[in-house]
Amino acid sequence: MGWAIFGCLFAIDMVFAAMYIKFGHPKVTKKSYVYKLIAAGVFVLNGVIAYSFFNNSEFSKWVLVGLIFGCLGDIVIALEPFIKDDEKKKKRNTIAVTCGGVIFFIGHIFYIVAFVKELSRTSSFIPALYFGVVGGVIGLALTFLLFRVKMGRFTVPIVIYAIAITSMFALSLNVAVTNTTGGIFFKIAMIVAPLFFVISDTTIVLRFFDKERFEVMPIRIVNLGTYFIAQMLFGLAIYLVNNN
Repeated sequence: MGWAIFGCLFAIDMVFAAMYIKFGHPKVTKKSYVYKLIAAGVFVLNGVIAYSFFNNSEFSKWVLVGLIFGCLGDIVIALEPFIKDDEKKKKRNTIAVTCGGVIFFIGHIFYIVAFVKELSRTSSFIPALYFGVVGGVIGLALTFLLFRVKMGRFTVPIVIYAIAITSMFALSLNVAVTNTTGGIFFKIAMIVAPLFFVISDTTIVLRFFDKERFEVMPIRIVNLGTYFIAQMLFGLAIYLVNNN
């Protein structure tokens, strides 16, 4: 039953995500904004159903909170169509994007809490695997150097965000490797979901700081496609964590 529900919700989410990707380019409209909200609402619904009917463990609780904050970030970060079109619009939009980024960051922290809770429960933390986060941070830094992206005053918050997302990925890998109750599909979800988050967040930064080169449809597809798939997979992980 759980797989059937997830399959239906995944299909619905991908449809509305695709509509947002298509009709929100080159500029987000009020109509495309609704498509995004529906897609975000679906991945939260997926998590709520998984938590309410299949698994209400500590891991699941914090992943669900992370999903909710992801949805809130989606609501705030794309508010441009509703911002008054005057000389202060750019400033207001920057504030909205920044607030949305902060909310997403908090969501990542809740995912980290979920992974730490699960690793504490099983006492199976692998330090060597976690410290692979250093390689992840270096990899992100090299990405921006390679594309010559200038972040200016945003350098410090972007670095902090990069540390959070790569830490989340490293901890998720720990959970995937050490978990013995969720089965192979749980392990796949726990590897693919955070990896897709890293890819998505990296493309967000590229698009934000160099729109001329990166605000194009192929990058948009990668950015949003990986994001919505990742959120759905985290919802699936709630169902699978103790359901081998």
